[in-house]
Amino acid sequence: MINNQMLTETLGFLQNYLQLSNLEREIYTETEKIHNSHGLSTEKFHALFFLYVAANEGEPLGPSDIGVKINVTRASMTGVIDDLEKRQLLERTGHPVDRRKVILKLTEKGTQLVENQMPLITEWICKVNQAFTPEERNTFSLYLMKMRQTLDSLKVIKNNHS
Repeated sequence: MINNQMLTETLGFLQNYLQLSNLEREIYTETEKIHNSHGLSTEKFHALFFLYVAANEGEPLGPSDIGVKINVTRASMTGVIDDLEKRQLLERTGHPVDRRKVILKLTEKGTQLVENQMPLITEWICKVNQAFTPEERNTFSLYLMKMRQTLDSLKVIKNNHS
């Protein structure tokens, strides 16, 4: 039961949380428009993007690696990969060392798609980024990290009492 003192102490944070939640939804909607204009969901573009980065760094990535980076379940990741493979944006290949693993690689078509979308996304992100000083960006990052750590600790508590 929430009492008046708890409500008073958390009201300011709750208002900020709601604003952050609405802002996150707006950001997602705007980036989704960019991805949709190329026939992709945000998750599919992120998968292609991380494969693009990995290819440039010479780091092979498998489905589970990408799933962790884009925060989707294994089942969802399978659907993402199947669709991107069907559209000839990526291909599955065998791991050079471990035959049990699969590596994902962008096709030329997938590489071109990422390179075509990146200027729009980069321009959008740069404009938002320029609204903040380097100090403000660092402070914001620290706040996000602190919130992540707090939420992770609450999950542990909740899991132990379930």
